[in-house]
Amino acid sequence: RPSFLRSSPHCNDEKKRKMHFSIPDTSEVEDESGRFTTYNIYTNGAFHCSVRYSQLLQFSEDIKKEFGTEGLTPFPRKKLKFLKLTPMEMSERREMLEKYIQSVSQVPQVARSALFTSFFLSAQQEAAQQEAEAVEIDIYLAHGNKQSLYVMSTDQTEDVLEAFCRKIKLQDDFVYYFALFLMRVHEDGSEEMIRKVQDFESPYISLKELSEDYRIVLRKWYWDPAYDDDLWTDSVALNLMFVQVCCIVTALFLFVCLSVQFWNAFISFILVCLFSESGRGRRENFKID
Repeated sequence: RPSFLRSSPHCNDEKKRKMHFSIPDTSEVEDESGRFTTYNIYTNGAFHCSVRYSQLLQFSEDIKKEFGTEGLTPFPRKKLKFLKLTPMEMSERREMLEKYIQSVSQVPQVARSALFTSFFLSAQQEAAQQEAEAVEIDIYLAHGNKQSLYVMSTDQTEDVLEAFCRKIKLQDDFVYYFALFLMRVHEDGSEEMIRKVQDFESPYISLKELSEDYRIVLRKWYWDPAYDDDLWTDSVALNLMFVQVCCIVTALFLFVCLSVQFWNAFISFILVCLFSESGRGRRENFKID
């Protein structure tokens, strides 16, 4: 990855980079091995995966072996198999697991590790019951144009990003100046930025779990305008920046126009009320276009 990912003020702002993990509830699952509880993990309010306590326990052991336990919330102890947890104990374990996952995600060297990425990527695949297969996924640019890309259904975000950038012939040096984002398109055509697609998830699976009004969009991934100068040598990067800027300018122009129209109408309404007969105005003759 380019050096700006380590030096950019935006990328070093941990509060902006972190995902919020939560485990708001559990599920009871039954298969040939018996009945067991799974913990439903959400990222920024969106469901990501369901995992068993034993999976999280193994994950914590791997984290401890590779990174130690400094800065991490204690992992809840394992209870003897023949002792069933009470509802209160189950709730306490869920809260402790949530705090543990949150603390793990807040340690940069852990959250960026292959161990962290592989665990949550595999858990997402297992929860979605997604087998590895060749699939087609649409990647949109800022102005709404899209290109179809053939990937594996279990490819993580980095793989999809790199494959798409190769397809549009973006120089390798500039790939990670951009990122994939999840956006929602409303009925009126307006777009809502939901979140960045994280490295520990499969864009295909994440998109498949949502409704048709969601899409994956390629946009720039830095705040410092000084890095814009790096892109002047690549025509593809310039085009990507150009269409994104055009979309921003268009949205601002429409916002200003609507704001001006609103204030003109509001001022006209006040004037009519102030200067009409009896100070109350003849509202039956008043109309806002």
